Amino acid sequence: MILGLLNAASAQLDQVGPIIADVLASDLAQPVTFQRFGQPPEPLRALIGQEEDRSTDAPEVHEPGISSRSFTALLPYHEAALTPGWTLTDAGGRIHVPVAPVLNPAGRNLFLVARGRAARRTHRVHDLAFGVPRQGMVRDSLGNLVPAPAPRWPCRPA
Repeated sequence: MILGLLNAASAQLDQVGPIIADVLASDLAQPVTFQRFGQPPEPLRALIGQEEDRSTDAPEVHEPGISSRSFTALLPYHEAALTPGWTLTDAGGRIHVPVAPVLNPAGRNLFLVARGRAARRTHRVHDLAFGVPRQGMVRDSLGNLVPAPAPRWPCRPA
């Protein structure tokens, strides 16, 4: 939808660019966090709209089927967003990833249009530590081997 508007207005893009910059600086845009993998996060402001993909396996709207939701984000021009390998975290904490090349309308570096989807939190990362049974190791309530607690001093013979 946004891209269609921009393509239709390509002749007037130089006039639209400052308006979009004003909208991105206004309260209409939300604060987001842009992060490339392995780099520190950067704050940006963006307009994020949710769209329903028109692809579905259901023949009619009222019948059950499979469809997906995606987002279109309007971002200020940001060189790091032009190549894959980044995420966008919105104000609600949802993480979005691009699913198509980011568009730089008419190559004028005024703003970017990104198409993406919400990332599913399907995995967790935890540090694991393994111990070999030996003196000084005990089992915790879950059956894991952990170092025995340090003795309290002074120790009294039993």
